[in-house]
Amino acid sequence: MKSRDEARFAQPSLARTDNIADQRERQDHGNNAEFEISEQAIKFAVEQQYVPIKLVCQPKMQLKETAIKMSSDLIEHIKNDFRKENPNFLGALLFDSCWIDSTGDVQLLTKTTALYVFLCRKDRYPKKLCNIEVTPLPPRHLPPHRTAIIKWIQKNVQNTEIKQELDKKYTSLFNLESMAGTENENTRHVKIELLNYSEYEDLIHSRKISLNGNAHETDEFLPAPKMMICGRCNCPGHTKKNCQISQFDICKRCGKDRTHIQEHRGCQIKCHHCGENHVATSYKCPMISDFRYELIQKLKQHPEKLPPQAQLFIPVSFRDENDRQRTISNFMNPPERKFQQPLNQVYNRSDLQAWPSINPTVITTSLTHSNLADFEEKYKAIQLKLDLMEKRHEDERIEAEKLRDLEKLRIEGKYRFHRKKLNQVWLQTDACQEVQQKMLKKCLTSQKEVATANIEVIRAVRDVSDELRTKINISTFDKFVEPLDSQLKYAESTKQRLTQQQNELHTELAKFNEEKRKPLQEILNLNDDQ
Repeated sequence: MKSRDEARFAQPSLARTDNIADQRERQDHGNNAEFEISEQAIKFAVEQQYVPIKLVCQPKMQLKETAIKMSSDLIEHIKNDFRKENPNFLGALLFDSCWIDSTGDVQLLTKTTALYVFLCRKDRYPKKLCNIEVTPLPPRHLPPHRTAIIKWIQKNVQNTEIKQELDKKYTSLFNLESMAGTENENTRHVKIELLNYSEYEDLIHSRKISLNGNAHETDEFLPAPKMMICGRCNCPGHTKKNCQISQFDICKRCGKDRTHIQEHRGCQIKCHHCGENHVATSYKCPMISDFRYELIQKLKQHPEKLPPQAQLFIPVSFRDENDRQRTISNFMNPPERKFQQPLNQVYNRSDLQAWPSINPTVITTSLTHSNLADFEEKYKAIQLKLDLMEKRHEDERIEAEKLRDLEKLRIEGKYRFHRKKLNQVWLQTDACQEVQQKMLKKCLTSQKEVATANIEVIRAVRDVSDELRTKINISTFDKFVEPLDSQLKYAESTKQRLTQQQNELHTELAKFNEEKRKPLQEILNLNDDQ
C-alpha cells in the first residue's frame, strides 16, 4: 500500500520500479550536460497560475474600450453578492488584465483568489454585458488551496455515490474526480474541490471523513512544480518570447516547421528531442524528464524561492534513493499538524465491509534534545506565520484607510458641489425677489401719481363749475359742485392711504432683506473658509 503522502501531487509520475535506475541515468546525464535553470523558470514553477476567464461574445468584440467596460460592468454586477459571501475581503475588487483574443471574445485574468473562486460558478454571470450577449467559460478547477484528497476509497464505490454523500455534508462541493496514478487492486484516491474556505479547513483539520460507513483519511492537495516550456521550440526553461533556439514554430508532434498548421492536424508523432513515439512536450521525453529533475533539485537547494507557507510535492520518480523528503517548502523543517504519531489502521482485505483495527498509538513524553529542537522549529514556524498574518493585517488596514480617504474625498466633493449649487439658487432667488420688490414699489408709486393727477383734475373741474355758477349765475352748475367736492375728498383720502401703504411696504421690505442677508452671509462665509 502507498504511503499517506504519495498521492499529494498534481501530475502523473513515472513508475516507481525504475526509480533508482532512472535517477542514476539522470545523474550521469546531469554530470555531462546540466541544464541552466533560470530565475524565470523557477518563478513559473512555484507561483500559482490562474486560468483566464473567457466570455464568448455575440456579436464578436472589436474595440478594447468595450471589453474594458464589460469587465467593469461584470464587477459591478457581482459586487454585492461577492461582499456578502466574503465579508472580510477589504482589497480592491478588479481584474488584473483584460484583452480580446483572436476569436473576438473577451479574456479576463485575476490573481485574487477570492474573486477567482467566486467566478468559477457559471450562475454568477449576467446574460448580457454592454448590450452584448455573453456565454461565460469559467475555470473547471479551483486553486490547490481549495482542493483536498480523500484516500483509500474502494474501487467499487462510484464517484456519484461519493458525491451524494459529500453533498449532505458540504454545500460548496465544486468538483470531484479520481486521481490518475493512485489506483491499486482495491483502492484509489479521490480529489475534491470546495468553494467555501471554512468547509475546506474543517475537512483538512478533521483528518478523517466517513463515507458509506467507512472512515477515510483526508489531506491537503499539494501541486508539483510546474515546467515552463517554449511554444516555439518545445524546449523547457524559457518562453517563446525569449527563444533563441529556433526562428520558426516547431510542431511538437513531428518536429517539422509548423507555419501551416492545417498540415499538422494528423502528422506522425515522433519526438524531435529523442526520436521516440511521443510528443516533444511529454513527461516521457528524457530531455523533459531531466530538466524536471534538475528543476526539483534546484528548488530543494533553494527553498526560499517559494512563496511564504507554500509547499510543492516531489513526485516519487524524482526522489533520491536515500532521501525521504516528499515536499519542498520555504521551511527546512515544516511543522507537523500533530504532536503524536498517526493511528496505524490494519485493513482486512478479505472482508471489505469490516472496520479497520487500530494499533495502539505511541506518544513520546520524554523531552529529549531532539524533541526540544523540534519544538524550536515549530515555534519558529508559528512565529513566522504570526508575522505574516500581522503583515497581511497591516496591509489590509492601510488599504482600508486608503479606501476610507477616497470615500471621504468623494463625499466632500459632492458636498462642495451641492453647496455651490445651493449658493447659486439662493443668489438667483435673491435677485428675483429684488426685481419683484422694485416692480411692487414702481406699481405703488404709479398708483400714487395717478391718484395725484385725479385730484388735480377733480379740483380744476370743481373750480371751473363754481366760477361759472358764481359769475354767470347759472343754477345748472349747482348740482355738479357738491359731487365734485365729495370725489375730491375721496381722492385725497385714497392718496393718503397709498402713501401710508408705501411707507409700510418700505419698512417691511427693509426688515425682510435684513433677515434674508444673515443666512446668505453665513453660507458665503463658509465658502470663504473652505
